[in-house]
Amino acid sequence: IPEYEILEAAEEVDIIAMGKPTSGILKKLFMGSTTMNILAHSRKPVLFSKFEEENLYPGQCLFCKVLFATDGSAPCMRAKELIKELAPVVEKVEVVSVVNTRRKEEESYFKPILDDVLAEFRGIGIEADAHLLSGKPSQEIVSFAYSVGANIIVIGSTGKDAVEDLLIGSTSHRVIEKTKLPVLVVP
Repeated sequence: IPEYEILEAAEEVDIIAMGKPTSGILKKLFMGSTTMNILAHSRKPVLFSKFEEENLYPGQCLFCKVLFATDGSAPCMRAKELIKELAPVVEKVEVVSVVNTRRKEEESYFKPILDDVLAEFRGIGIEADAHLLSGKPSQEIVSFAYSVGANIIVIGSTGKDAVEDLLIGSTSHRVIEKTKLPVLVVP
């Protein structure tokens, strides 16, 4: 089973990088995909890229312009720390939080999170701006990433189990499915 072999080998690395092929809805529903199974069970960050030719343009670096989506959760804070480790190659970070209009979340919850992340990035010399968006999180994250010309989306993943993910989905999974940009998911 490919995902077991990959996850076993991943114990020796810092990050897993893999392509993200599309698969049919029936296959995904009944069998899952190797990609999504690795995401669900990995304890290491996973970099997904669809490796489409139009996304591989010369003169661009993968981590030059990062869109970092955060809700303040522990996986998002681990993603923030990973971005800080990459500071020598990061030129700018667009930090976003999305007030989920379906859940009637409060904007006041996200303001301190954005302020703290911004201060940390700026404190180590990374240019950063914060944005509070409103709507469906995955849709807003992907749309905003394109609008600011991000090279990569970095997001945390809460690691929902297969049944929970099938029934309610996960923002990180939806972002991976909706974007052509590379996505780095941190568990």
